[in-house]
Amino acid sequence: MRIVQMGSGEPRDLVLCYLVGPHMDAALRDALGPAPCVVAYATGKRADSLDAVTAAVRDRLHLSNIGRIVLAGYSLGCSGVRSRLLEKAQANSAVAALVLVDGTHASKPPVAWQIDVWRDAFARARRGELLVVATHTQQSYVENLRSPETPFLSTATVLRQATEWPLDAAGPVDAPAARNDGQLWIYSYASKAIDAQAHILQQREVLPRVLRQHIRPWLEGAGADPSKPADPPVGADALEQAEHASASGQPGPSPVVRQILRLGARGDDVVAWQRVIGADQDGIFGGVTERLTRQWQKRHGLGADGIVGPLTWSAAEARSGEGLPPREVPRQATPLSEAELSAVLEHSHELVFHENPSRARLACAWAHVAIENGRGQKVWNYNLGNITGFGQWPGQYYVIRVAERVQRDPDVWKQVDMRFRAHAEALDGAADYWRLMGKHYQPALSRFDAGDPAGAAFELSRLRYYTAHADTYARNMSSLYRSFPG
Repeated sequence: MRIVQMGSGEPRDLVLCYLVGPHMDAALRDALGPAPCVVAYATGKRADSLDAVTAAVRDRLHLSNIGRIVLAGYSLGCSGVRSRLLEKAQANSAVAALVLVDGTHASKPPVAWQIDVWRDAFARARRGELLVVATHTQQSYVENLRSPETPFLSTATVLRQATEWPLDAAGPVDAPAARNDGQLWIYSYASKAIDAQAHILQQREVLPRVLRQHIRPWLEGAGADPSKPADPPVGADALEQAEHASASGQPGPSPVVRQILRLGARGDDVVAWQRVIGADQDGIFGGVTERLTRQWQKRHGLGADGIVGPLTWSAAEARSGEGLPPREVPRQATPLSEAELSAVLEHSHELVFHENPSRARLACAWAHVAIENGRGQKVWNYNLGNITGFGQWPGQYYVIRVAERVQRDPDVWKQVDMRFRAHAEALDGAADYWRLMGKHYQPALSRFDAGDPAGAAFELSRLRYYTAHADTYARNMSSLYRSFPG
C-alpha cells in the first residue's frame, strides 16, 4: 500500500486504486484534485482488507474519520474491487463509487457470484445508491485460451451479462460508445481480439479520464449525500436559480473586483478577458493571450505591457469588439415547443452547413439546447443555447444579473451582469448556435455525430461551454437524447 496523496479536510474521502503502479501517481493526483486521500496498490490479486486499509490511513494521517470511499481497479485490479465488495468489512458501508477499467473478468463458465456481485452493484447504481463507471475493450482471446492457461470470460462478456445490454457499439480511445442508466455508466472501446496496446491505454488514458470526468466532480459536490441523489441544477435551471439568488440578495453581494492579469494567471477573469481579445477561452493567461493583449492595448491607445490592470479593464468595459458597441434590449420570453425546437435546429443547420444534419447530430443538439432552455420553455430573445454576448459579439444583447461564485475564491460571490445574445427570429438564434458549435466546439460535434450525448457533454465541459458538474450535465443530456421528438 502506498499513499499517493494525503488529501485535505476531515472527514476525508478515500480513493483506493488496485493494479496501479507509481508511474500513474501524477496522473491520479491531476485527475482527482487535491482534496481526496489517494491510496494505491501495484497489485490487484493481493491486498489488505478494507477495514485494515482505512485503519492504516487514519493512523498514518492522524484522522478521526474517513468519509466516502471510491474503489478503482484496472485490469485484474478489478478483482481487488470485487474482493472488497464481498468481504465482511465495517467500512463497506462507506463505499459509494466504483471504477472498473477493462477488468471485470470471470471464470468460463462463470460461477454465479462472479456475475452477481457486479449485477447487484449495477442495480444499486441504477437506483442512484452508488456511482459505477465501467469500461471494456473488445478483446476476447482470453475466452479461447488452452492448457496450461485456463480460459475465462472477457470483460465485455461479463458486462453484457451483468447489465443485460448488448454493448455492441464501440469507439476509439478518445471517443468511446457510452451507455448510461441512473448512476451507471458503461464505456465501450474498440480493439482487436488480442490488442495489448488498447489494454495499456485503458490504464494510461482511460483511468485518469474517468476519474476526472466522473469521480472528481462527484466528490466535489454532486454526490455529497448519497441518500439524497438529487442533481444540482444545470442549464436554464441553474441560470434561473442564480438570478433568483441575485434578486433576493442571497448570498450577499460583493463588489466586482477584477483580477490584475499577467502571464501565468488563471480563472474566470482570464476567460472574460480572452473573450474581449478573441483568444481561445481556456482560462490560462499564456503566451498567446499575452501577445493578443499587447496588440489590443496598442490598438486602443494604451501602454502595451501585456498586463490587464484597471485601465485596460476600464477600456474593455467601455467597448465591445472592434465595431459599434452592441445595443442592450429588453429580455423577452420567446418559448418554443419541443417540435418547433427540433424543426428550427434542422432548418438552420442546412443554412449554416449546406447539408441536412444526421439524426444523431440533430438529436444531440436538441438535447443540448433543451438543457439550456428548459426544453424550449425558457428561451429568451430566441437565444437557444444561452450563448453569452461578450467579446466581439456585434449584435443586440439582453442582461441577466446573477450572483456568481468566484472560481479562484469559492467563499466570495460577486454580482455579474451577464450579457446574452438577442435575436429577432428563432431561425437566427438557431443558426447562431450552429455557427458557434462549428467554430469553437468541433470535438463536441464529433460526439454528436457518433450519437454519444454523454461524450458530447464532457467535451462541452472541457471546452468550457458550461461550468456545471459534467457528470450531471451528461446524465441530463443522455436522458433528453433518448426522448428526442424528431
